[in-house]
Amino acid sequence: MSEALLTVNSDFSKYPTLTSIVTSFDGTWVYQDLEYIPRRAREDVLRIQFKNWATGQMLALFDEQLGLLQVVRATLALLKQSDLYELENGMSIPEKNSSVNITVGDISNSAVAIHSANSRQTLHREQTIFRDLIKAIEDAPIENKEAVLSAAREMESNYRTGSWITAYKNFMSVAADHVQVIQPFLPALASML
Repeated sequence: MSEALLTVNSDFSKYPTLTSIVTSFDGTWVYQDLEYIPRRAREDVLRIQFKNWATGQMLALFDEQLGLLQVVRATLALLKQSDLYELENGMSIPEKNSSVNITVGDISNSAVAIHSANSRQTLHREQTIFRDLIKAIEDAPIENKEAVLSAAREMESNYRTGSWITAYKNFMSVAADHVQVIQPFLPALASML
């Protein structure tokens, strides 16, 4: 899995477009139902009463890989909804209505000049996505909740400063095992990239 994912970021002759990346995974292991493997292995372990450390570690690692596989599937689904993917495939891109509230204060008898000397502008854009994401994590019965919450709060904080890509990647890696909780928020987060 890691080799395939690394290759799409390095072999531009094989993957020159977003569409070529997305379609390269069609019909591959990404979309196979592999969850029966650890389930069947656990059943066999119970049936023959064979408990050892190595088997437990392999099953835990397989479960972790399945979680990452869910993230890959979700990411590919998001990429298929992106403007670039639609543009490359000749689809019409609907005009997006992105409303931003701008409040201008402390100005009297003056024209507003953006980026002019002796003036200060502050733009506030409300992003409820982070608040809703943090609430969903808090309400979910997940393991290692504090690490996931911490990564979500760091992402929110870094978004406000305008440099949040690293925090986003960290959040996705920490929350990979909890895709069912964060999946409703993935399209909104991806649109903010």
